[in-house]
Amino acid sequence: MKSLSRMSDQFVQVKSKKIHYIEEGSGIPIIMVHGARFSSETWVEVGTVSAVSSIPMRVISVDLPGYGRSEGGQWKDLRDFMNDFIDVLGIQKTALLGASLGGNVVASFAVSKPESVLALILVGAVGIRDLNADLSKLDGKPTLLIWGSKDTVSDRSNYETYMKYVKSSQFMNIGTNHACYFDDKNTFNNAVVSFLKKLRA
Repeated sequence: MKSLSRMSDQFVQVKSKKIHYIEEGSGIPIIMVHGARFSSETWVEVGTVSAVSSIPMRVISVDLPGYGRSEGGQWKDLRDFMNDFIDVLGIQKTALLGASLGGNVVASFAVSKPESVLALILVGAVGIRDLNADLSKLDGKPTLLIWGSKDTVSDRSNYETYMKYVKSSQFMNIGTNHACYFDDKNTFNNAVVSFLKKLRA
């Protein structure tokens, strides 16, 4: 795994707030969003940034407002933050990866702006079932749903709801806890890379 010193540490002003992200690679962009107990560096630590950037893809791992090295923000809804962040970076279309809280953030953003989304990877995502029929806006978007069978945080009904409305989704069960990307890094990263490579086919 590459060290942080070999990656690009970036700060950008979003709605007057300083937002931190890590960037590596080039090509189709993918924005990675962490869970509530983690930060942008989580995806470096577990090897996902390096694995995905080697596809190659342009990987952007962001610290949500108030997390990691990002300043706290004024966003009541983090999907609005995602919209503002992507606009500032000048990205027209992107793949999205989100875990737990981050999964809710990217799914909510995707529902609000499906035209900006190439594909989604939702990992132990929470609150997905609350989106209900709005998820149908994402039908046709390639989606990989990853869930740990020992997960006590994200109920499987989140994924069942997603698959009900988004027929272009596929489900992967890893026999781990909620943070499956820590419990089984190799299986997780291999699944993510395999899925994303199809975007370039």
